[in-house]
Amino acid sequence: MSTIRVHSDDDPSDQFNGMEENEIRNLARELTHASRDASGYDPPAQDAQYPPSNQPVSTNQAPIGGSSLKEPSSTVPIQDSGRSGGPAAAPIREPGQRDLPTVDQSERDVYGRNQPSTQPQPSTAAGTAPLVQSKQPVRADNRPYLNQQEGTSTTPRKSISSFSRQSTRISQLPATGEPPFNSDDKRLDPDSDEFNAKYWIKNLRVMRDKDVDYYKPCKLGVVYKDLRAFGSGADADFKENCINFPIKWFNKARNMVNVDLNQTDILHPMDALMRPGTLNVVLGRPGAGCTTLLKCISSQTHGFHVDKNTRISYDGLTPHAIMNHYRGDVIYNAEVETHFPHLTVGQTLELASSMKVPQNRPAGIDRETYSKHLAKVAMALFGLSHTYYTKVGDDFVRGVSGGERKRVSIAEVTLSGGKLECWDNSTRGLDSASAENFVKTLKMSSEVLDTTGVLSIYQCSQGAYDYFDNALVLYEGRQIYFGNAQRAQAFFERMGYECPARQTTPDFLTSLTSPIERTPKKGWESRVPRTPDEFEAYWKNSPEYQELLRDIDEYMQETDNAKAEFTEHFQNSKTAKQANRANHKQPYTLSYPMQVRYLTRRAFQRIRGNLTLPLFTIFSNFFMALINGSVFYNLGNKVEDIYFRGACLFFACLFNSMMSLLEIFALYEARPIVEKHREYGFYHPSAEAFASIFSEIPTKLFTSTFFNITLYFMANLRRDAGHFFYYMFIGTLSLFIMSHMFRTIGSCTKSLSEAMTPASLLVLAMSVYAGFIVPTNYMLGWSRWINYINPIAYVFESMMINEFHGRKLDCRGSMVPSGGPYENAPASSRICGEVGAVPGQNYIDGERYLHVAYQYHHTHKWRNVGISIGFMLFFLGTYLLAVEYNPPARQTGEKILFLRSKLRQIEKQKKLAASRDLEAQNDYDQKSASLIASEDDSSSKDEIQLESSNDVFHWKNVCYEVPYHGGPRKLLNHVDGWVKPGTLTALMGSSGAGKTTLLDVLAARVTTGVVTGDMLVNGKQRDSSFQRSTGYVQQQDLHLSTSTVREALRFSAYLRQPSSVSKEEKNAYVETVMHVLEMTPYADAIVGVPAKIVVIFG
Repeated sequence: MSTIRVHSDDDPSDQFNGMEENEIRNLARELTHASRDASGYDPPAQDAQYPPSNQPVSTNQAPIGGSSLKEPSSTVPIQDSGRSGGPAAAPIREPGQRDLPTVDQSERDVYGRNQPSTQPQPSTAAGTAPLVQSKQPVRADNRPYLNQQEGTSTTPRKSISSFSRQSTRISQLPATGEPPFNSDDKRLDPDSDEFNAKYWIKNLRVMRDKDVDYYKPCKLGVVYKDLRAFGSGADADFKENCINFPIKWFNKARNMVNVDLNQTDILHPMDALMRPGTLNVVLGRPGAGCTTLLKCISSQTHGFHVDKNTRISYDGLTPHAIMNHYRGDVIYNAEVETHFPHLTVGQTLELASSMKVPQNRPAGIDRETYSKHLAKVAMALFGLSHTYYTKVGDDFVRGVSGGERKRVSIAEVTLSGGKLECWDNSTRGLDSASAENFVKTLKMSSEVLDTTGVLSIYQCSQGAYDYFDNALVLYEGRQIYFGNAQRAQAFFERMGYECPARQTTPDFLTSLTSPIERTPKKGWESRVPRTPDEFEAYWKNSPEYQELLRDIDEYMQETDNAKAEFTEHFQNSKTAKQANRANHKQPYTLSYPMQVRYLTRRAFQRIRGNLTLPLFTIFSNFFMALINGSVFYNLGNKVEDIYFRGACLFFACLFNSMMSLLEIFALYEARPIVEKHREYGFYHPSAEAFASIFSEIPTKLFTSTFFNITLYFMANLRRDAGHFFYYMFIGTLSLFIMSHMFRTIGSCTKSLSEAMTPASLLVLAMSVYAGFIVPTNYMLGWSRWINYINPIAYVFESMMINEFHGRKLDCRGSMVPSGGPYENAPASSRICGEVGAVPGQNYIDGERYLHVAYQYHHTHKWRNVGISIGFMLFFLGTYLLAVEYNPPARQTGEKILFLRSKLRQIEKQKKLAASRDLEAQNDYDQKSASLIASEDDSSSKDEIQLESSNDVFHWKNVCYEVPYHGGPRKLLNHVDGWVKPGTLTALMGSSGAGKTTLLDVLAARVTTGVVTGDMLVNGKQRDSSFQRSTGYVQQQDLHLSTSTVREALRFSAYLRQPSSVSKEEKNAYVETVMHVLEMTPYADAIVGVPAKIVVIFG
């Protein structure tokens, strides 16, 4: 433990010099609280200074992985007096303390650049380091602020805050600042057991501070005034089908014309100031508007509207500038995890790290070393190091656990290097320890790296809450508090509400928005606010709100005055990180070719992680070639096979062209991940499109080769090297043409169903108008143009020309007339009975046959190649443009969809109550439309009798091993347990402990790996009836999206219950189950999919 020496000119005795760090911190806290108690003055939590020269600090913080914070103290923003030209405040020391050397910190300007210190250095003895000088503040009557006789302090909070701030900064000095990427220090090595994340972050800050002109650090805050968001439309609607879709589109057009129709406020006007380096929490019940607020802060307002009178400022930058030029500096992390399931955790995070490798990195460190080191640091920081080679997984692909997948999303955002990070319920799915560690990490990042964090949390522990600087409470879209997090409870207690003894502060704040949970003080029942409007009115009439408005006005004025300088500094900071050939006007760190290179590597990693799909594509098309080859097997050079030869080429053309139809599915699988990375400022969507094209070239070549070679030789097409390779070339070219065309269709549409409809129609049109089914001579004039713009038509023409040009097909067995006396007729009197025949010739010239039957000419052979290449380049360009500039369908809030007849019944019965919030986002617990059940539906739970079971299930020595990175890995190690009727067993453990794995093994749901141990039902081994007699509710909600709730449950009842139970009894039991789960109001609603059509299942 180090000691600190400080010299004061006004205090020669140096009263408190040499105090240890713990004592200095404790003294700072005691002085702060003592000054509040003595003076009765409760100053604001934030100083209205810009550009911000201070950051909130937390004084007792343990390293990541170590012990948790014992005393998370409230953060105290301060103003560094040295920056304003005044003397730097210093700790006071007691007389008799020994003098120890200190480190003199250089001063910084408002943007973090080094400035020469203005403090005169006193003369020192030999071997003694220079001392930091400061004058102890005195009052107007020349008395010191510290009244030692009375034991109280009247020091203004700014001085005490500066004192605490400096002591904390001194405690950060042991970090050496050496580049951690190739250091021998084990504390900086993420692969070492001695790795210390807090020391790593502090060391990175010191390294950056040593050369500010090179690294150009910057920070970003946000302030908004009169923020109002609103949407249009109802929360319940009817399911669109082929009959009622005109009504649906008419309603949409009416809403577009009349914007004010069905307009609903999501967020009512509110104000807040979130300074750089602060950590802010947004509290509110589901549907209160937390997601919408975070999206407004992060400038992602798709699906709703922000009032034109709203002003949002990012230290002078506008939301338009953020979205167009600094998108990666303001990040929104959605609640639902979207990742490529077949990539490993290491590959996922290394890609995120690679896309943000700065150009101004430490000398001698290449990009690969830098990105891999940061990815491993992020994995060690969030406890993911053991999952480096494990697939991320999703609802259908087995991978890491749900909590670990959530931490992968958190680590990905951390690697993005955003200055302002908005986290939407990012602790969902994490255990309490992991959630608190996540918040602690954000706090450390905000203190050391000056990042600004905004979190919405529905279930926040007291330990996590103590790390936040500010708290914002929402009540049905209305802001009822914003300010210091440690003063929020006192604010509402002063309002008249009582916090129960064992209730945490965040639970108390959230409970205030629930009439059932909140408790007024005795005698205050008729005086406290009760409705959202009353809470908002109380807040806006409070002195805290008036003080907030003053701070906002001062902050905005100062940011506006320094706007030009700050914008230049922020742009220079971004430019310094960008690669040499990167566009400085765009938010991406890497140049376009570098993005394509890294994304191509990821695309090959995706293919390698899921070889089943490409192998299935190759062998399925090979199998189709065998089938078609057997149909047209060994065609002869006779005129009887002339039609079949053309038919074989037509099918070959179709199969080559339609092989890539399924790429639309792959495109929509990757689309949400690509859009998320675009918002993070990782890469251009078109760069990912290029990478996917490059990565699929080997698969397409193998597929084309297997199919075309097999069909070509089985059908006995022209056995000539030139004609063979031309056929292979034009067939492969058609594959790429149609691949780009289908990708263009997928990129121009918003959903998979929208893409498949035009794709299917185009396939039909191009097949009919290719020239074989309906030759060009027989095409009607009004539809002839389809043939001209049909790329398959040119490919088919080229294949036919390649096959028939120069070929003479024997017609001796098909001469007309033939037989009897005509056998000896002269040749000029006989003709072949096929198209293109010439009197007197016993053969048909292939080129003449093409001209007469199809109007094909040999001169079109290479012309068609050029046209085909043009089609390929055209569709490639349209695909890239559509990917880059056509935004995908984004989640616009949840709606309950009913059958139209059922919706009318509900509206007539007045069961439908419009919700106040349209912003509910990916949370199955959020009810965007509340349905009021009738009194007939309500009954006592005691009246409901569900079926019971008398079976006892127990397991012993259960082990489960799976292959992992070339060897076995044991996921379950000799697990024992039992359950019996009438008991409820809780399966507990941290995320990644194996809870889901154990349930999968016990429910016999695993398909890979080796399971050993005994699993007995009533003392007997499980048999085939075990799965039918057990119910397993998984984390994933997998349902048929087009059925209603009642239909889905009845379907399960019909399949699971025995035939001895009548259909009426099964339906009655379904109604009982829905009543127990309070699903009766939603029984006729469409199940749907997340974030689009949502139904509550319990």
